[in-house]
Amino acid sequence: MDDTGINADDVLAQGCEPFQGPGAYNIPGPNSEVTIAVYHVG
Repeated sequence: MDDTGINADDVLAQGCEPFQGPGAYNIPGPNSEVTIAVYHVG
């Protein structure tokens, strides 16, 4: 399956979240939100 190019599934959320290190971040989008978990930065 080829998923190259810019299309709707390439945009997960709009805006940005201040990054403060490991933890859970909720990033709002136009219809919902996505939650990411950062475990380690190195």
